[in-house]
Amino acid sequence: MSSLYKYSWNFFRQTAVSLNYMWYSLIIGLFISSLNLIPNELHDLHLSKTDINYNSENQAIEISLHLFIDDLELALEVYGQGSLLICTEKESSSAETYIAQYIKDHLKIRVDNQEHQIEYIGKEASDDLMGVWCYFELTNIAAPKSFNVSIDFFNELYDDQKNVLLINYNEDNKEYFLLNKNKEQAQLSINHE
Repeated sequence: MSSLYKYSWNFFRQTAVSLNYMWYSLIIGLFISSLNLIPNELHDLHLSKTDINYNSENQAIEISLHLFIDDLELALEVYGQGSLLICTEKESSSAETYIAQYIKDHLKIRVDNQEHQIEYIGKEASDDLMGVWCYFELTNIAAPKSFNVSIDFFNELYDDQKNVLLINYNEDNKEYFLLNKNKEQAQLSINHE
């Protein structure tokens, strides 16, 4: 009698544990599937970063941009380019040309009230492989007095796009700007004293 009691108790306990796991699994499954009902736009971060540094020794303006690859791919597709597979082994041979042109179309730099065309240097994947660093340069710029920068990366795609800009002339003349669809320009005047 005692072994029948033990067997019944063990069977009951195992069934209860199985039912608990089943309920927990069901609840967790429902929770996870409900997350798919939330639009992805609520979680996306639409941000670019542009660093503009003046190198007085070389009389050059060095420009580094960080863009998210998926945003850049989408923007280039809107411009009629197919998937370029940026920063992958299967990257299109024309990817760098299209990337450079997109950036030149959406980044305008005026130094001392004169517009300059930036020169493409190259690109590399960011450490997390989600972004790409692009490098440009302006040469033969001697002691500028002012920078006027216009950036509208991905504003055609996202209403909440933010473009962070750092203009760095030297330790006394540097400033951060947060640009968006409503404010696409920034200006820094240089104090040469």
